[in-house]
Amino acid sequence: MKRTYTILALLVMTMVSLAKEKVNVKYLEEMELVSVVAHLADVPGYNWDKQYVLGEYLNDVDSCFAPYKRHPAVEFVRKKLEPHGFSWDFPMAVARRFSIVNGKIVYKKDLVAGYSDYYKRISKANEKKFLALLQKFYTDSRFQKFYNNHLPLYKECEEAMQTMVDKIDFGWYDRFFGPKQYCEQNVFLGILIGGANYAVHNKKSVKGMDVEIVDAVMGCCSRKDGRIYYGPEYTLPIIIHEFNHSYCNPLNEEVWEKISDKATELYTPN
Repeated sequence: MKRTYTILALLVMTMVSLAKEKVNVKYLEEMELVSVVAHLADVPGYNWDKQYVLGEYLNDVDSCFAPYKRHPAVEFVRKKLEPHGFSWDFPMAVARRFSIVNGKIVYKKDLVAGYSDYYKRISKANEKKFLALLQKFYTDSRFQKFYNNHLPLYKECEEAMQTMVDKIDFGWYDRFFGPKQYCEQNVFLGILIGGANYAVHNKKSVKGMDVEIVDAVMGCCSRKDGRIYYGPEYTLPIIIHEFNHSYCNPLNEEVWEKISDKATELYTPN
C-alpha cells in the first residue's frame, strides 16, 4: 500500500503546475435540485451527516424542505429509481441532461443518446416521469428562491475550488493518454455530496461532431477560519482521479474480458 501512495503522490506532483488550459468551476442549480431530492429520499451518496456535510447548509436544507419529504418526486426516487441504480454518481448524470430555463426544466436535445450506458440505470419512461415530477417539486417547494438565497455560499465555494483547479495542468491528460480531439472539461460542486466525489460523462453533438463532456463533481467542502475550504492534500488527488475515469474506463472496458480474472485476484485482498 505504501508503494501505491508513493505512485499517487508522484502523479499529483507531475500534474500540479501552472495550468495551460482553463477549467472553470461551477455550482449548478440543476445539480443542487437533484441533490436535494436525492437527499430527501435518503439515496446513498446524498445522506451524509454533519461530519461530512457543512452543518449550516444541511440544517437549511432539512428545515426548508421538511414539508416535502413525501413529495411525489421524492417518493418516486425512493421507490422506483433508487432500487435500480439511482445513487452515488448517477443522480448527477441525470442532472447534467437537463437545464432550468426561466423556471422550466428543459431536456438537452444535443446529447448523444445512451452514452456511457446511461439507460441501463434508468429507463427512458422513468426518466421522463422523473423530470415531470422534478418540475412539480421545483415549483411546489419554491426551490429557485432557496437556491437564490444561497448564491453567496455557492459563489464562495466556486472561488475556493477554483484556486485548487488552477493548480492542475489539464494538458497532462492528452500528453499521457493521447489527445481527445473534441473534449469539454468541467468541475462542478455540490455541498450535499459531502465526502463523495464523482466522474460524469456525456457526449453532445456540435455541428455534426461529437464532443465528449468530462465532468468532475466535487463535494468535500469544509470551513477553515470561517471561510469555505478545500484542502489541497485531498482535493487535488480527487480531481485528478475523477478526470482519469474518462480515459481509464474506456481502456478498462476494451480489455476487461482478458484481464478480469487477474484484476479481481489483485483487487480483492486490497
